[in-house]
Amino acid sequence: MPYCPNCNAAVDDGALLCSACGADFGPESAWHPGSSVDRASHSLTYVVGKSMLYLGYGLLTLAWLVSCVGSRKSGLAVLIGFSASLILIPVVVLGHVLVAYSHKTTGDPTAS
Repeated sequence: MPYCPNCNAAVDDGALLCSACGADFGPESAWHPGSSVDRASHSLTYVVGKSMLYLGYGLLTLAWLVSCVGSRKSGLAVLIGFSASLILIPVVVLGHVLVAYSHKTTGDPTAS
């Protein structure tokens, strides 16, 4: 079953308008209903991106705490915390990119 690219609502085959949001799928429209496969792949992109964000921010916080607490005892803890931060920053950035891509392509990927 096709889905509306604007609101992710299910639409009938051959529909010219979305019954939920009124999006136009006419011959001159740039919007066309997408398949459920498209929707599922974008939802997966969203979930992976959000997971990377939560994991990245959580581990960055932990790395910061290790470096702050460990700085009183040894320089090794600071080095470990700083190194972990450098590794995790691209994870967070990639998470933001995936979530933004998912929002751009589907509108609201969290809608079911």
